[in-house]
Amino acid sequence: MKRWLRGSAVLVGIFAAMACGPVAPLPPGDVPPATGGRSYVGLPKRAAIARAARSGKRWRVVEEDGRRYQASRDLRPDRLNFTVRRGVVVKVTRG
Repeated sequence: MKRWLRGSAVLVGIFAAMACGPVAPLPPGDVPPATGGRSYVGLPKRAAIARAARSGKRWRVVEEDGRRYQASRDLRPDRLNFTVRRGVVVKVTRG
């Protein structure tokens, strides 16, 4: 009887957790203008990288001319992700 009650309690806990939905970190998103993310859009790739390095920000190129590069999925709000087309930054996200 105790085993059945314990198993039932575990199942109730699992279902309760599922009802609340998964707890996940905030997804990376567009860099708000207040943090200067838009100031990188339109810059040549090298200039954007140099500006990020000068300001002490982490950066990486996640996509260039349609080719996606492998990237870790850890959330780092201080890191800038550049999407580049024809040598120009077209999108900046954080994460």
